[in-house]
Amino acid sequence: MAGAMLVPLIAGALAEVWDPPLYRRWPLLTLAMALLVGATFVAQNLWPGLLDSLARDPRLLSGEPWRGVTALFVQDGGAAGALFNLACLLLLGTSAERRFSRRAWLAIYFLGGVTAEVLALAWQPHGAGNSVACFALAGALCSDWREGRWRWWRAGAGLVGTAAAGVLLWQEDIHGIGFFAGLTVGFFLVARSAARQHEIAAANDNRAVFMWGPDTRH
Repeated sequence: MAGAMLVPLIAGALAEVWDPPLYRRWPLLTLAMALLVGATFVAQNLWPGLLDSLARDPRLLSGEPWRGVTALFVQDGGAAGALFNLACLLLLGTSAERRFSRRAWLAIYFLGGVTAEVLALAWQPHGAGNSVACFALAGALCSDWREGRWRWWRAGAGLVGTAAAGVLLWQEDIHGIGFFAGLTVGFFLVARSAARQHEIAAANDNRAVFMWGPDTRH
């Protein structure tokens, strides 16, 4: 189980190793999220009742929908689990923030995380932690299989990560849900980016024909 959990995270981290980042910037959004998660963990240790108030449980579907979001900030794995989740967030969040726009980063993190929290009620109705959102970031990082430099490396890492996440689903582990939710959002973002690049290229081609075509010489 532990090995199957680590493989999707490692695949997400490795998928972008040799792929030049689109955004060369400080991962301020990742750092801010890590500080917020860390501060919430400190708060739940100071006020033990906070975990029960914010964690995932069946009340999410019976009048307390905010638990789908708040469960991504509190931790049910103690100090070791919190440190592991923060390390994953810093590693994968930094890569994702340099691969996607910050709005896309937020979409991946919260859409993937909240989807996992809601669907997790069928398998693990009680729990908390941002690990499912980290798996969503890993899934998104495994989604870019377009043509280009190191394409086969990225595709290979993505396939390995997806296969391991499939094992997690088979074992009814909610982290698999997070990975596939992030993978789905990532595929959408990559497809939209590719379509936009195609439109820009087509517009540039049309502009070149207009400028240099025979009709422009009259």
